[in-house]
Parts: sequence; C-alpha cells; structure tokens
Amino acid sequence: MLVLDTPAQERWRQGVIVERTRQLTRDAFAQKLAGNEIAIRPDNGVSVTNQEAQLGKVLSTGDFVERVRRCNDTLVYQQSKNFPDRGGFYQWIPDPTEPSKQILKMVGAVTHGWIPEFTVRLVKKEQVPDVVSAGNLVTTVTPTGLVKGWRTCLAALYRQRLVTRSAIEQHFPHLNRDSMYWSHVMNH
Repeated sequence: MLVLDTPAQERWRQGVIVERTRQLTRDAFAQKLAGNEIAIRPDNGVSVTNQEAQLGKVLSTGDFVERVRRCNDTLVYQQSKNFPDRGGFYQWIPDPTEPSKQILKMVGAVTHGWIPEFTVRLVKKEQVPDVVSAGNLVTTVTPTGLVKGWRTCLAALYRQRLVTRSAIEQHFPHLNRDSMYWSHVMNH
C-alpha cells in the first residue's frame, strides 16, 4: 500500500527550490562577470583600465576644441555648469516646438581639462564568495565609471558625419597607437 509522507515530500520540495535558487544565483553571477569582462576587455592588447597606457597623447581642452573647430567650425564647445570636469560639443538645430528658433543639441562629450587620448575605464576590484564552490573567494572587477578620451569624442562626431576622415587626419595627424575601437569606427 502506498503511504503519503507529507514531511518527506515537503523536504524534497524545499530542496528543489533551494537548488533552483542556487542555480539562478550562479547563472546571474556568471552573466555579471561576462558583462564586466566585455566592458574592460583590452583594446588591441592594451588594458583599458590602465590609466598610464590610456593617456596616449594628452591634449588640453583648448587645444582639442581648437582642432575640432578646424574640422567643423559650426560646432560649439561648452563646459558643463553642473559638472565642471566635463564639457561637450553642441550643434545648432531648429527647435522642434518652434522651428523659427534654434537650440543647441549635444553631439559629443569629453572630459574638461587635460584629456587623455583614450577613454579610461575606472574599476573596482573586490573579493566575493564563489557561488560555484562554497567557501572559496573569487576576484571580480566591476566598472565604476570612465574618463572620456578625445578619440571617443572624435568618433562620436565622425559617426554623426560632423567631421570628416580627411579633416581628422589633417588636424590630428600623429595618433599615438592603434585601437580596434577607433579602426572599427573609421572603417564603417
């Protein structure tokens, strides 16, 4: 005769729930690590989190703005009032609500002050419990911010067709090193 064992069934059900929760936690942790690795993967063999490597040819805001204005003299540069360490290039466009008026639209952002050639990803390293093997710790690297480089701003302007390749080559003639990101933008 088959006997219904309610406490045993409840323990089994709880065990299934616990194991499913552990699997979901492991999957979420693996996905987070994979996303972090993509955000900080090297650019043409150079660490994007190494500030010294990412400095490249450092330009002052004034020098960078002057060179960009030689590429397109209709662009306007403004330093942020709320974030003085940041600035941006703007373009005059018709106001959508009143076409007879012009408004400024941001078309490229950059660090204000001394600008590195390449964007530097700021990261935080921490030891966290390994969800796969209990009791062990694993080091995770989590992106916490970035310092935009002048090439990133130039790439944004180029993608929007606000500066041309020939103007970039003329006014930014000696690029420091190869960059996969830069090559991708310039060749597509």
